[in-house]
Amino acid sequence: MRDRLRRGAALFEAGRFFEAHEVWEEAWLEEFGDKRLALQGLIQLAAALYKESRGDPPDGCIWLLEAALSKIRGGASDLDGLPLTPFELRAAAALEAARRRSVDAAARHT
Repeated sequence: MRDRLRRGAALFEAGRFFEAHEVWEEAWLEEFGDKRLALQGLIQLAAALYKESRGDPPDGCIWLLEAALSKIRGGASDLDGLPLTPFELRAAAALEAARRRSVDAAARHT
């Protein structure tokens, strides 16, 4: 799992969110318990950022980011040596930005 975590993190940092999602999903399929939950959070974070990069409406991103944060925050501070705090911070910042976009979009339609 450690290799997949590192590969996924490198892809994520390179902005290749879809590919990171796929690599982490391979690891997720083999895990159980808290590790599986943390991986699911990383997968949801990558999916949200991928949707954002495509310009999808913010509401789906918000849901994914909220779910990701609850899973990343709900466990240990690292996953097999991969620190989770940077992912938590990225998710929180993305969630704040998505909420602003949602408010701005709603204001444009009123």
